[in-house]
Amino acid sequence: MKEKHCTITALSPADRWAHGYPVGNGKTAAMALGGAEKERIALNYGPLWRNYLSYQPRYAAEEFPRFKALCQDKKWDEAQELILKKIPWICQRMLYVNGYAPAGDLYISHIGNRAPAENYKRTLDLSTGVARTTYQLDGVQYAKEVRCLHEPDVMLVRLSTDTPATLRGCIGLAREQDPTCQLDGYSHGDIGVMNGTFEEGGHFTVAYRVVARGGRLTGFSQAYRAKNPIEPGPVIDQGMALRDETVDNSEDGIHTYFDSMDEVFVVVGVAVDADCAPGQTTEQAAIEKIDALTGSVCLFREHDTVCQKQENEHRRYFDRVSLDLQVEERLPDDVCLQQARRTGEVSRQACENLFNMGRYIAITAGYPMGGNAPINLQGLWCQDLYAPWEADYHLDLNVQMAYWSLTMAGLPELYEPLLQWALKLMPEAEKAAKDLYGCRGVYFSTQNDFHHVGNVSDMMYYWTGAAAWLAQTLYLPYAHTQDEAYLRRLYPLLKSVAEFYEDFLTEVGEELHPIPSASMEAGILGRRRWSCLSSPSAMDLELIHWALTCAADTAEQLQQDVAQSKLWRAMEKRVPFPVVDKEGCLQEWLEAHAIEDPAHRHRSGLIGLCPGDRINCYETPQEWHAARKALDMRRNGPSLWPAGWTLSWDVQLEARLHHARGAQQNLHQLLSRYSLDNYMLTINAWDSDEERFFPHQPVIQVDASLSVIAGIIECIVQERGGVLCFLPALPSDWPTGSLTGICLNAGLVADVFWADGKLTRAVLHSPHARTVTYCSENGELREIKIAAGEHVIEG
Repeated sequence: MKEKHCTITALSPADRWAHGYPVGNGKTAAMALGGAEKERIALNYGPLWRNYLSYQPRYAAEEFPRFKALCQDKKWDEAQELILKKIPWICQRMLYVNGYAPAGDLYISHIGNRAPAENYKRTLDLSTGVARTTYQLDGVQYAKEVRCLHEPDVMLVRLSTDTPATLRGCIGLAREQDPTCQLDGYSHGDIGVMNGTFEEGGHFTVAYRVVARGGRLTGFSQAYRAKNPIEPGPVIDQGMALRDETVDNSEDGIHTYFDSMDEVFVVVGVAVDADCAPGQTTEQAAIEKIDALTGSVCLFREHDTVCQKQENEHRRYFDRVSLDLQVEERLPDDVCLQQARRTGEVSRQACENLFNMGRYIAITAGYPMGGNAPINLQGLWCQDLYAPWEADYHLDLNVQMAYWSLTMAGLPELYEPLLQWALKLMPEAEKAAKDLYGCRGVYFSTQNDFHHVGNVSDMMYYWTGAAAWLAQTLYLPYAHTQDEAYLRRLYPLLKSVAEFYEDFLTEVGEELHPIPSASMEAGILGRRRWSCLSSPSAMDLELIHWALTCAADTAEQLQQDVAQSKLWRAMEKRVPFPVVDKEGCLQEWLEAHAIEDPAHRHRSGLIGLCPGDRINCYETPQEWHAARKALDMRRNGPSLWPAGWTLSWDVQLEARLHHARGAQQNLHQLLSRYSLDNYMLTINAWDSDEERFFPHQPVIQVDASLSVIAGIIECIVQERGGVLCFLPALPSDWPTGSLTGICLNAGLVADVFWADGKLTRAVLHSPHARTVTYCSENGELREIKIAAGEHVIEG
């Protein structure tokens, strides 16, 4: 079902990159700022990563038995000092991973216009993946349209006007000055090429072709204006050098001029070494992509057909789900969000658009093209040479948060790049497990890049659950689709995670404990230096129970490793569960450690509640209530470093705790403090003097944008502990509406309709006959038998 309204609007150009409109096809991406007199379109390419660093052996396994013994004796400081002989301390500067790199900037400038633009409007159509800008200059109506095609893999820009022979301007291509990257290239006739060579030897090319009707086109045979031969590079660390957007590099690079045109198309292709056939250069590969479009169609005659194909492919994913909150009157979205920031009151329009933008980001960043990278910390959009956290793959929360909504939002195909990436890195992850712990199986670091398992600090060394949490996330599409072919491909990872725990877990009496352990980033008071080294954490225990059970279930289903599956089941029974303390609060560790930051942004101890499924009100009511107390304690007081994704996670936690008011408050805070004018969310409360790390600098992280999809869905419909529940946490300011196309377990799809805060109708679509248990409005559990097809539950 198509959304009634899925367009974001603004009445002025973006004043900075982060407020631009993102487009993408899962591989090629761009951020269009919508300038009238001069437009900057920042370009990205999913596989464009630096590759100067690989996993560096630490030979920590030789010290591991002694280290483990000190932990068992609770000699935490001595244990930490011992392991720091092999593993760097978190506060020391070290190289963790390779960074995601920007491709460059495409500039489009008008020449000769003197009057400022009038009647300006820019839009992003979330349902089609197209950014448009319209305005008047000197009485002439201009339009600019930016989109990324799926096949071929190119960006297409269209410039048009209502008056013939009035398009006059310049196309420019450049990249920010970077002493670690040599740039060269040329413009000639209708072609422009920029070639890059990184200091470590990797190559990339950004190329464009200008297809114009009428007038004159001049390429000048111009060489790239290279100002930056490779020099000894700066120290690359976690410094997060954000781009200075006051520096205009549009005069650098190459240029193509057009004069007296009726219509202009700019086709952009990007390529890296991995795109090249044997003997082919990245320049040839990039131009080949462009030729695949311009050599097969006449854009002046067939533009609509080309664009309709792209829009249909985007809609194939986007139209699967629809949220309608009965918005009566819509404002321009920059105005809508400015009101939210000023008053703290958030409209239904903002909530709808936040939900739709999350799905849009998922599709445009995660569309499964061949050889593309998984969704990274910034999705696909990054303008910084040294991006925050290298725009990498953080497996202590961020990757999982980026993906755990997508199955319920009807997007199981989008897990394919993540699965390919995990399987590609398994050989290196096996080496890391042996090197760091002396174990079989796999170890994924907290931080990883497209090419490698990341290096470790002491904080990362103590927590070993990244591989298990990655596997749990990758299992989600199977839970819905029941696709056994997918499960067979996933099984090697499930098996390797279980094998790691075979060797890693330690006998403590009759139990098996993870030693070392940590609750991610939760520093513990009373240590000689900062440390999260701990007794077994709830986070680790929940993941180990899931990993061993899932590996055994899968082995039995696939009729493989029968003896090992029995061992895994026996091991799982010996692993303790998280404990509830005498105050009735779910404890973060088996021991009652004192946390340094009681309001810490991570909710690691609650992953059994969310995103896990073990803790729920139907099967584990005591722990469900204890989780409520634990969340309240975490939210009691200011955090030393708040984050936008914390609020997004809290929306879903509150929904699973059936607390509508809490979910609503977190949504309002998220939209009023962490949302940009394009509804992308930041990690930081950027428009605040209280922000400690990035004051007044919006730093996009897409994990919050993607995970809030699940939070909104689960306010309306949940399947927990095998029980289907409607409107468990419906915000009071959504009295009437509908949510359709939501995917639940084993192929079940739900459409939900409500009015005046009450369920009016739910329609279940099932591929086969089954029995469904659902919770009625009065809390009664009912079993209903449904046949294959459609079944209606009346409110």
